[in-house]
Amino acid sequence: MCLAERGRSGLAERIDHQARLGDILRTKLRDAGWIVVNDTMLPLVCFTHESIRSNRCTTNDIVESVQVRGVVWLSDVVLARREKVLRACITSFRTDEDDLDILVGELERARIEGARTPGGLTTPEK
Repeated sequence: MCLAERGRSGLAERIDHQARLGDILRTKLRDAGWIVVNDTMLPLVCFTHESIRSNRCTTNDIVESVQVRGVVWLSDVVLARREKVLRACITSFRTDEDDLDILVGELERARIEGARTPGGLTTPEK
C-alpha cells in the first residue's frame, strides 16, 4: 500500500527514516548504559543491561513493568547465543526521536524498579 501511495522514492524515504531511528535508538541505549547485542541495518534493536546479566532483574520484569504502564511496547527474545534479551522494533512511520527518549526512560524506570524489588517486579493484581 505504501508503495502504491508514495511510490518508490517515498517508500525508500520511510525505510531510511526507520533505519536511521534504529541507529539513533542504539546510541541512546548505549548512552544510558544498555548493551546492544545485535548488529543490523534494520530498525530492530536487541539489548540487555548488566542488571539483567547479574540477575538483579529479568527481561520479563522489565517487559511486564513497561507494558503495564502502556506507554511503549517491547518484548523479550532468546537469541541464538541462548541469552534472553529485550527487543524493540520501530514499525511505525510516525515514530520520532522523542518516542525513543520515552522508550529509554521507560526502560530505565522499569530496570531501577526491578533492581530494587527483591526477586524482581511483581505484576499488579487485575
